[in-house]
Amino acid sequence: MVIMAALFFEDGANVEEMDLCFLQVDDHGALTVIPDFLKKILYFYNSRS
Repeated sequence: MVIMAALFFEDGANVEEMDLCFLQVDDHGALTVIPDFLKKILYFYNSRS
């Protein structure tokens, strides 16, 4: 089962919406973030520091 989700990051009074990501749920109920999206998150944090 693959779930599409949108993540939001609060920045003061502004809320920035990230791209839609895909979360994969395995048979044990664990969530796995698709690697390409994880790279975007890491780049997002690095670009703001």
